[in-house]
Amino acid sequence: MKKHTPFLNLVALSVSTALFAACDSGQTISVIENGSGEEEVVSTTTTGIALPSEISAVPIQTSSASSTKASVFNRLSALAAATSDLSNDSDYHSAQTRKYIEERSLQQFDIIEQLLTAINQTNYADSSVINQGPYTAIITWEEEEDGREVKTLQPWVVDSRMIIEDGEDVNRVLAWIEEADEDGGNRILRAEFKVHSAATVAADGTYTDYGNWDLNVAFDEEADSYFVLSADSEDGVTTIQMNEFMQQGDFNHHVKGILSRSASNGYGKVSYPDWESCETHPCAPPTKTTAYSYNADYLATQKEDESLPTYKNREPDSAVELTHRYGIFFANDDADAGISAGDSVERHMAFGFPIKFQNDDGFDQYSYYGAWQGRHEIWGGEDLEAGDTVVRDTHNEENGDSYVISEKFKGTLTKRTLADSALSDIQGIPIEIWINKSYEIKWFSSANSGNGAWKFCDGWIDWQQNPPACMSFETNTAQALTTMTDFNSLVVSEEDRKHVGIYSWDQSLNNGAGDSVEYVYLATENTDVNWSGAGFYTAEQGEHGKLTPVADAPIYIPSDQDHLQINIGGSLYILYTGTENGWVQKQLVSFDQDTWTPTFDDEADSSFTFEMGREYYINNQGSNYIVRRVDDSGTDSTDYEVKTELQSAANPTNITSILPAGTSYLSTPWQPESKYTLGTDASNSTTFMKLIYAADDPNTPDTDEEGTLVTDGQWGLQAFNSSDNPLDGDGNPVTVDGFGIPTGDLNPIQFNWEYSENGWGTQQFLCSPDCSSVSNYLTLADPVRFQPLTTTNHGGDDKTLSLAFDGWMHGMPDLYHQLSKNGFVMSADIADKVVNLEAGTELVNASGSSIRYFLKPLDISMFLEVVTTPASGKSFPDIGLADSANLSTVPDYTDNGMGDVPTDTEILFSEGLPVDTES
Repeated sequence: MKKHTPFLNLVALSVSTALFAACDSGQTISVIENGSGEEEVVSTTTTGIALPSEISAVPIQTSSASSTKASVFNRLSALAAATSDLSNDSDYHSAQTRKYIEERSLQQFDIIEQLLTAINQTNYADSSVINQGPYTAIITWEEEEDGREVKTLQPWVVDSRMIIEDGEDVNRVLAWIEEADEDGGNRILRAEFKVHSAATVAADGTYTDYGNWDLNVAFDEEADSYFVLSADSEDGVTTIQMNEFMQQGDFNHHVKGILSRSASNGYGKVSYPDWESCETHPCAPPTKTTAYSYNADYLATQKEDESLPTYKNREPDSAVELTHRYGIFFANDDADAGISAGDSVERHMAFGFPIKFQNDDGFDQYSYYGAWQGRHEIWGGEDLEAGDTVVRDTHNEENGDSYVISEKFKGTLTKRTLADSALSDIQGIPIEIWINKSYEIKWFSSANSGNGAWKFCDGWIDWQQNPPACMSFETNTAQALTTMTDFNSLVVSEEDRKHVGIYSWDQSLNNGAGDSVEYVYLATENTDVNWSGAGFYTAEQGEHGKLTPVADAPIYIPSDQDHLQINIGGSLYILYTGTENGWVQKQLVSFDQDTWTPTFDDEADSSFTFEMGREYYINNQGSNYIVRRVDDSGTDSTDYEVKTELQSAANPTNITSILPAGTSYLSTPWQPESKYTLGTDASNSTTFMKLIYAADDPNTPDTDEEGTLVTDGQWGLQAFNSSDNPLDGDGNPVTVDGFGIPTGDLNPIQFNWEYSENGWGTQQFLCSPDCSSVSNYLTLADPVRFQPLTTTNHGGDDKTLSLAFDGWMHGMPDLYHQLSKNGFVMSADIADKVVNLEAGTELVNASGSSIRYFLKPLDISMFLEVVTTPASGKSFPDIGLADSANLSTVPDYTDNGMGDVPTDTEILFSEGLPVDTES
């Protein structure tokens, strides 16, 4: 996992005191060599100059007191009172909430805040490091990967000094960062900050200006690639200029930007490579420019290919807020556990920690051992292999314990905790569902009063009978075959993400040895074949493995009792309309693999029917829904059972207890003939922690070999005892009907099997001294689970949440992913689903104990409302102001005179916190 980190590795230059003199202010100063063969005057000032902790292109507005609803005010007052007893220096009160405007057209400026967040973790302005020579700080980067946030660590060598330039104190900060380059080697980034004056902070904590400072970063020895940034503030107005240039093969990545801003007015312009215009890769994208301006009431943005600006309302009461990250803090003391009220949960529970190892070139490398919803992984360790040794990085001179990396476990069993939900949570949002369906259809020449018909088993097949019998889910008795009518489900368009395989066996082929024949179902006229109406036509493999009709193929005319095998896989998009039509299937027009964004033909919606009793699993990037039709009509929301789920992943520590007592095998109500078991013997690496076919499963690849690994995903698995009764979480038998729906108060416990060769579903662990025993595995803390919490969403509907926390909050509606598919436009449908929990909200541990917590939002973005006409007495900002932002004047790189990386530096800070250098 390679990260583009526009930041610096600064080595403190060797300090040699040359002389003492007196400056105009009477300060005692020293002179040192600055790295370029020149001398610089060192100030006796012992505290550095602070940089701002955040910068946004457009500042947020604060709500007026008169617009605050009384009920909201009273609730917030009550929450504030609940946390007022916490110590002012507690983790709760120390945690800062970041709030910013989400404006995707200006996202090129986001790198500025990323950079400031990183440099502030070095604590460069602390008096303990000023003019004390170089030191090391471990910096955290958090980025999204495979749909989840992952953490990587990077060591920076830093030298922070106070010097005097033109009679003024200047905080000169040097930093060196070692990172992997594109050729697999290592390179040193060199960066220099010069901070001339600090940002100005208002009484409410907002910035009225951002101070004066400059940054020069060289990404390579020759400074062919660089990042330059400057900030100049005067009379409450800050102008920031940015110049980023990187050579990427034959393409030069160049971003230039200028923003001028105050609390009420501002403007800017940015030019950047338009990667979104690339349809193939590699690509040399065109450069585009976006201009913007804002006044006290509105924001205007305009891309160069847009004829008119887009205007948005800056009034915060009209904006939709979306919280992306929360912190969880203990609400009460626990002296026995060393917990003080206000402590962060992450202070006392290890959801992950950094590890260190050496690469083949002998350089120290840092990675991270963490878990996502209980799934253990090693992030950022591409050079690591099973059997390698790593050490826990304690950020001090003595390394922590050493561990061996386990083999990757291909597949994860997850236990599903279900909570009641409603279709309204996903109404109006196109949702991708994964399908995996196989069945057989048989032709009956004399069916339906002499007209032939294809028929299939609309239930489950009992393979124990001879011949196998079609059984009813409802009555568990033999039933007649059902006439096939839904041929539209077999049609595949060019852009579909589903795959349909249709096969028959022709014994006459291969000189009587027989062979399979493939078909496609064509519902409309096709000039490639001898069209004779809707039906099956001989097919062959086409592009991307999809079946296409053979040229001039005739329609398939079946004989009585002919069989066709149907296999449907992949995915399709469905949408709940909330009307009497219920569900529709969306017609896919195109799909962008880079942004995972579908485009639909909204005029081509077709009806979609849920199969009775079958669970449809919807993973919405963090919010998991299970939808099952429980009534024949299927046209009303009450005809569906909807659940949300949280998951607990199997690991070597809980593998013997994750299944309820008395479990004989795992299976599903809709395919009871398929039975599986879970390997729990750590000494058997072939089956340990793997889902395997039971010996009596007729679908096993080799019925003579018990223990064959299940290599495809399974969902909705239930635990059954030896009497074929499903079990609840405590091992109690559950009474169910033919669809597997409980008829009493108990519900079956459910599991998923997530299989992958390398990716989601794989796990990897640390062991000590080796991985030969379950007790040798190091497993991280399970997510903290909370009792159900009832709140209200943005649309005013009550919403009950079942939450879990492991550094990230699980169980919240993940609308940010839906926004990304909608071009980050906050539609009314999406806005109504937003749930924001307020600071001070109390949570209770799900175990029923007296442990309580306070929640605090840490990262909030605001989506402004698009408007077309200004309100009475107000006016839109002049987009023409951006013309004064001349991008040709942005500063170029200036050699910062930094030399080699200092050696033998001491680690003083990790993730912004001081480390214990004596332990």
